[in-house]
Amino acid sequence: AELTERGIRAIGVVADLTHGNGQIRVSYTTDAMRQTTPNPAMGFRNENFDEVFIDVAGQYQIGELTLMGEWNQDKPFYKSWYLSAIYQMGRYAVYGTYSRFILNEPWEKHNQTSLGIKYDLAGNMALKMDITRFRDQGMNPFTGRPNPVIKIQPGHATLVTVALDFVF
Repeated sequence: AELTERGIRAIGVVADLTHGNGQIRVSYTTDAMRQTTPNPAMGFRNENFDEVFIDVAGQYQIGELTLMGEWNQDKPFYKSWYLSAIYQMGRYAVYGTYSRFILNEPWEKHNQTSLGIKYDLAGNMALKMDITRFRDQGMNPFTGRPNPVIKIQPGHATLVTVALDFVF
């Protein structure tokens, strides 16, 4: 916490519980914010508001399967969450993830679905391949049409990555 002329500026609490093969973490933070934002009609706009961040995350392992999820909200800005499953088979791991992000504005809302595989080449090196589908469901604030204004599959994208990760 920081003490300012307006009082305490930020307060945060984190609780973490681990038992057996599971773990749960809960976080809460609040902060008095002052923000200057550009406004096309008025030049700049000064805003004072309270920001509140809440996060709940969990993980559970059943043999070679790990299940994870997280939900968070940053008021007044956004909400997001994800669910993920990872299955370890010796030096291989396969995973799937689904996530969702919603900005507290009509023009930003999307989800992602990812599938991937990882192969451990050595103790400090892994080869990874991932395919992620990004779906934009937001609306353009000026036209009311789906994002983006340019007509390229209204904001949807598919990303394929191959990476060699190493630690030295």
